[in-house]
Amino acid sequence: MKADQAEVDRFNREGRLHPSQRWSIIDIAFWLVVFMFVIGVLALATLHYGATTITVAAVAIGVGMAACAWYCLYRLSIVWRGKVVLFSGYTHNAADHLPRPPPERYPIVVRSGHIRAGWNYWADFDSLRRPILRGLHKRVRPDQENTIVLIPNRKQIINVIRA
Repeated sequence: MKADQAEVDRFNREGRLHPSQRWSIIDIAFWLVVFMFVIGVLALATLHYGATTITVAAVAIGVGMAACAWYCLYRLSIVWRGKVVLFSGYTHNAADHLPRPPPERYPIVVRSGHIRAGWNYWADFDSLRRPILRGLHKRVRPDQENTIVLIPNRKQIINVIRA
């Protein structure tokens, strides 16, 4: 679902997840975990029970399936609730100025680093460092007020809103 960025920003300012942002939470990792869960179900269905080693294998597969189910249900609950967490502050670009200024002056610091696959960008805020994904770093305006939009567990940045 392609949406107007102004509409997405309006939803996020209200503390809600826009429907087009669901796919940033239900991503390829989610579908890989669903696939692993299905493989676990098939493995349990095809085991020939009776030996102790088979029972131990079944317990191990069951624990793995429980972890997969927890991950999937947690991600789906984030989408169903549709809430986001906002963090606003004056933003500093660490690539432009060193040393890093105090957090009281710049609550959000954007860092960049070169790795083999290209450039990676991170945002440091509220004693956290989170990656900025999928070109969102272009929306960050240094030396201005920005709002970072996160999922409720504060582990993934899904939008950056210019103030």
